[in-house]
Amino acid sequence: MNTLPSYNKTFRALGTINSIFIPRCHDIKAVLEAARRVEAIDDHFSAFKQSSDVSLINSNAGKRYVKVHADTIGILKRAVELSEETDGAFDVTTRALVDLWDRAKKQKMIPDKNDIEKACQLVGYQKLLLDEENFRVMLRQKNQQICLGGIAKGYAADEVKRILFEHDISNALINLGGNIFTMGEQQTQKPWIIGIQDPTKITGAFLGTLEMNNETAVTSGSNERFFIKNGRLYHHILDPRTGIPSSCGLLSVTLVGECSMVMDALATAIFVLGMKKGLPLLKRYHAHAIFIGTDGKIFLTKGLHQRFKMADQIDFIHSNTAV
Repeated sequence: MNTLPSYNKTFRALGTINSIFIPRCHDIKAVLEAARRVEAIDDHFSAFKQSSDVSLINSNAGKRYVKVHADTIGILKRAVELSEETDGAFDVTTRALVDLWDRAKKQKMIPDKNDIEKACQLVGYQKLLLDEENFRVMLRQKNQQICLGGIAKGYAADEVKRILFEHDISNALINLGGNIFTMGEQQTQKPWIIGIQDPTKITGAFLGTLEMNNETAVTSGSNERFFIKNGRLYHHILDPRTGIPSSCGLLSVTLVGECSMVMDALATAIFVLGMKKGLPLLKRYHAHAIFIGTDGKIFLTKGLHQRFKMADQIDFIHSNTAV
């Protein structure tokens, strides 16, 4: 019996390496279209491209409205809604804080308290003004900046899934820098198996594996970007409300659900809020979670008990590294 060959498209966008793997591919053009869509999203959302919507919004903060693409209006509208639902634990206006702590990491110095307070004054999703009818955006406060790093990959993963589905591709593994979306099944007619990063070790070391089918998985963890000062670890996941790295007792949180964009934002928010305060958000979005605490304990929500296996039981895995 003839079988269609597999196809894997690997490309760079959104500041990371991405791949779209089709176990039985009948339409390579659809995969290429999906990759181009991710690259177009990067062109709109990148804070490092001067012509992007994000850069134009930031450079005109406190001055005027900027005309943007429909993608940008759509994601910012959803970002504001998620910011409200998480009481500000997720906030797209944290760029000033992120830059401050990035400089601190390079110098291995804790930012001055006054500098943190000044940066916090530039944070506040309430100051992001959206004119949806005319596709215009403005930051109310001068020097305020948005950063879509906590939601853009999820948005892009949803778009890749949509395009593949529209081209009758029902089996795929989408990996956008660790944001995973599984469609259908593997070539062996078995569920996809992804690896869950061990947050106490280097990237690529796995705590266990998770069976997935037609759902997305997103991880926020403290193991990738950090520095140690006076014996204390300072990671990159900041609490927008305090201006300092979150300290709610978690090393990582992996969320599993239907919408990658929502899981992307909620993974960050729940890492900031902590497990107890994050559970109501999981229920609201019918999501599952793997929590790994600073004490090394692992907590799985009920829907994952039969699908998660510890590392010593691993057979074949696809990487889901921390974001």
